[in-house]
Amino acid sequence: MPATNWQGEQAVRPCVVNRKTFGGNRTTVGARTQGVITSIIATATKNHRDVIGYLTGLARAPDSGLATLLT
Repeated sequence: MPATNWQGEQAVRPCVVNRKTFGGNRTTVGARTQGVITSIIATATKNHRDVIGYLTGLARAPDSGLATLLT
């Protein structure tokens, strides 16, 4: 078992840089929404899925459960 979580820390680094560069989120809901969306993007990327196509499919699905995740 590794002593550090280097891979996990490197996985979230782009999100942290983005948050610090653009001033973060002004609300708790905005922060949660960004967290969910970036998690979906990271998971789709790791599974070699087309991220834009995947998010578009979720948004167009009659009941994808995406709205539940974002509230």
